[in-house]
Amino acid sequence: MKRLSILVLTISGILAQAQAIPPGNYIRIGGDSTLTVASNNTFSINTLGRNGHTCDVSGVIQGLTGTSDEGACVIDFKSQGKRLSVDTKTVDECKYFCGANAGILGLYIKPSLSCTDIAIARSRKSFKNFYDRKDFATAVKTLEPLLARCEPLIHWMQLGWIRNDLALAQHKEGNNSACLQTLKSLSADAAKTDVEIREEYPPIDADIYLPILKATRTNLKLCKTVR
Repeated sequence: MKRLSILVLTISGILAQAQAIPPGNYIRIGGDSTLTVASNNTFSINTLGRNGHTCDVSGVIQGLTGTSDEGACVIDFKSQGKRLSVDTKTVDECKYFCGANAGILGLYIKPSLSCTDIAIARSRKSFKNFYDRKDFATAVKTLEPLLARCEPLIHWMQLGWIRNDLALAQHKEGNNSACLQTLKSLSADAAKTDVEIREEYPPIDADIYLPILKATRTNLKLCKTVR
């Protein structure tokens, strides 16, 4: 009986360790990095940082510690339900897997089903269908909840276009105050010149951001128009 109890405790300990980090896909706050934890205790982190710099690191997990397949990058995971913090004491070793303007550390969240990449793409497609049919009210109702639920997990490159799409639909619906509120976070940069933006942002980021700001400037003018 004593041996059986020891065996049960041992198995329970192994299972607890194996399940220390729930498997699944996690997104870092800001939407610029994804962490995948597989059921076989392997992990991979992919980051898109400033100016096109990236991180790409994968390895194995034992308990709450991840070790890269190559090199000596040791990652400390801290799991809190759907939240997973990523830290390291081997900063230089982990930088080996990243460009100068990208990193892997921070707080990652397991998105709800409505905030996965697939769900966001589906919502944007539905929005376009309603918008093209001039059903602006339904188009707005499609994107507003998406923005409310998922904004912290959407990369800024995508978020800027979502805001402009929603703002334009709100304008078409006749709700200019909502349109201006949707574009509020972009308005300060939209008021700057292209030259100023290029001075403040790295070249690749500026190339991506300027078309977003061009759309924002146009939509801000529309939303300030008295109908």
